[in-house]
Amino acid sequence: MALASSRVPLTRAEHEELVRRGVFEDARVELLDGRVVAKARVYAAAGVTEYWIVNLIDGVLEVHRQPAATWYASVTRHGRGEAVHLQAFADVQVRVADVLPPPPR
Repeated sequence: MALASSRVPLTRAEHEELVRRGVFEDARVELLDGRVVAKARVYAAAGVTEYWIVNLIDGVLEVHRQPAATWYASVTRHGRGEAVHLQAFADVQVRVADVLPPPPR
């Protein structure tokens, strides 16, 4: 399957392919009950090179990169006006505004 190179949002099929590959995961429940921290530690220890959290509470995209033994050496937060490149697919740029729900009116 060819993945979107510069357009966002992804199609449902593209999203499902990225979930299957371990690139995307729906973590809303984990964000609510506090398990994201434990999950990030497991992912870092397993060497998952990049882990994103769509933080709906703060309205940002949190990008974890450079896994170490128990955490990520690089954790950045990106707002609506920014775009982020996937490490695994350097030609894919994701606009943060496209992955967040519309701002409240």
